[in-house]
Amino acid sequence: MLSYMKYIYEVYKERNFSKAAANLGLSQPALSTAVKKAEKEAGVVIFDRSVSPIALTDAGRVFIETVERILEEEHNLMGRLNDMANLDAGHLKIGGSNFFSSFILPHAISHFSRLHPGITIDLIEAHSAQLNEALLADELDLVMDSFDFDRRHYTSYPVLTETVILAVPESFSVNKTLSQFQLTAEDIRQKKHLQDVFPAVNLSLFRQEPFLLLRKGNDMGERALALCKEAGFYPKVSMYLDQLMTSYHVSCMGMGIAFITDKLIVYGYPRSEVRFYKVESPLAKRNIVLAHKRNRYVTQAMQAFLTFCKNNYPYRTQKIASLDQP
Repeated sequence: MLSYMKYIYEVYKERNFSKAAANLGLSQPALSTAVKKAEKEAGVVIFDRSVSPIALTDAGRVFIETVERILEEEHNLMGRLNDMANLDAGHLKIGGSNFFSSFILPHAISHFSRLHPGITIDLIEAHSAQLNEALLADELDLVMDSFDFDRRHYTSYPVLTETVILAVPESFSVNKTLSQFQLTAEDIRQKKHLQDVFPAVNLSLFRQEPFLLLRKGNDMGERALALCKEAGFYPKVSMYLDQLMTSYHVSCMGMGIAFITDKLIVYGYPRSEVRFYKVESPLAKRNIVLAHKRNRYVTQAMQAFLTFCKNNYPYRTQKIASLDQP
């Protein structure tokens, strides 16, 4: 039955015999025959074919749970064997959301590759939920993100602390009375906003202005709402967006106030169409971490990349407020 393991697992992932057969390079009848042989050999039915898409039976769920454990051990075995064959060779699959995969990770990867030319790297961009699923499925080795990974399923390593700042379109009249609070992109690059002596703006001064927020489920979107609530108001949202960089660009077009991070200015785009403001709150600090699946084998290549990031992006311990805190 185990000889048909990968066939059955592909059908389970696709919930469709035709798609699974195409992925495996088989005809649909050949795949159906193979699965039926496995079911006959085991004496159980693995797939409920009476529903669409097809579903697992109780016996099928037990089979898939076992297959996933076997595949995980196979993945770990290959990692160990590769390390034994060559300590400075290997392959990494690293994921990040739009901002991280566009700016911070390429910066790290380019320098890391000069030190370890034998290690090849694939960089995958996706939404956080997709990246987390890929980690659990062993489709990615590491993911860079800026929220708290569930410790039951992931192991994470702090890399950087980033600070939330406010980007307000230059055309907004509210800026005229707040010059003493304003920061330029160069001020942020010089870390002026991190100095205790530099004043933070009161968010409630913007309560009548339109805001650009990231959609529900995005850490920055949830954090922005919490910051506004802390300041005593609910923002007037003119647009909901999916990506941090998009909200920044839309703000630069004069369409609303955006919550962004200082790393977007340091590694990304120092624009002049907006005024930047420091926000004073524990919620304005969040960690950037690298994470992998818990209890998986950490290859030499993974460890080398983690060590490189630890040494080149020194993590500074700061008070970080969780959005789950009351």
